[in-house]
Amino acid sequence: MSWSGSAITAWASERSCSCTSSGRSSSRSSTSRGWLALVRTGLRQAVDALLTKDAKLAETIAAQDDDIDHLYEQIYRELLTCMLNDPRTIDRATWLLWVAHNLERMGDRIQNVCEQTVYEATGIMREF
Repeated sequence: MSWSGSAITAWASERSCSCTSSGRSSSRSSTSRGWLALVRTGLRQAVDALLTKDAKLAETIAAQDDDIDHLYEQIYRELLTCMLNDPRTIDRATWLLWVAHNLERMGDRIQNVCEQTVYEATGIMREF
């Protein structure tokens, strides 16, 4: 089974997975797109900060990891709720959980690049 970003977004928006634990509709596809954009932009900016040894930019980008973590937790809870509400979604939702997990790990790796950038620029090793 092959998933592209648009296929994942389309599947999530078509399914009953757009429910939350409160039963109200959520903006899953816009959340997914925003999350993907946050990770993609963060990676691009982290590489730019590393190449230019821009410690301030690296610190700003590293602070975004909390946003990525929060969005992962939100998507994780929503997908679990979907699986509980409709067991037919378990297979696909599990794949989406794996994608979400890997995007969250990318956020952690971006933060690691930012820590190295700050070290290269200032000589001071900091954990964010």
